[in-house]
Amino acid sequence: MSRLSPLVLLLGGILATSAANTQPITLAIDLGTHDLGAHDLGAHDLGERNLTDAIVGVHGDTAPLSWEQSLPLTDMEAPVSGDSDRPLPFEALVGDWTGTLTYTDYSDDTRRATLTISANGRALRRGGVRLDLRYVEPDGSSGGMGTTTLRERRGRIEYDGTPWTQLEREVRVDGFRIVLEREGDDNRRPATIRHTITLDGEELSDRKEVRYDGTDTFFERNLYRLTRAD
Repeated sequence: MSRLSPLVLLLGGILATSAANTQPITLAIDLGTHDLGAHDLGAHDLGERNLTDAIVGVHGDTAPLSWEQSLPLTDMEAPVSGDSDRPLPFEALVGDWTGTLTYTDYSDDTRRATLTISANGRALRRGGVRLDLRYVEPDGSSGGMGTTTLRERRGRIEYDGTPWTQLEREVRVDGFRIVLEREGDDNRRPATIRHTITLDGEELSDRKEVRYDGTDTFFERNLYRLTRAD
């Protein structure tokens, strides 16, 4: 029985597993002058279940050759809308917003209260947005004011001027969703703090969750729900 080359075996395996597929990918093979056996399989950004293409590099002892073949995909989830590589459109938060803030009381980490809020978003000179917030207590009295800033610098998200680790990131046609996390303090206790910020068309939310050190679960510290007012 004749012995097949590693290149033939590689192509045969890829073609066999791609039968009956419906979505094309591009297989790019570069045969150089190096020793056979250096196989490098890479893919462009699969983090958001968006499979754009796959590249296989194979080096052999023949003259350089470039070949492309369109292959379908099998057993792959359909791509979802969104692009994790696109900049976050924080400028979409510019304008007036109204809504509510529901929070867990710091006195016992149990009782919940809801305030009416309004916000005005302004673009920052070096990118990002600043939200000026006004709170109204349930009895109609002033609950004070606050400020929140969001900015992306060198691929990192700054929330209120502090860099956060990105756990999830999705940029959509009508908004975005990011999940940020860092170690810090909440209610004067060391904790892991997580923010999930979502812009969905005319709706904006910011959910803050906290897990105290030495505990196993997160609880919701507060939730902002805002609707565009202008």
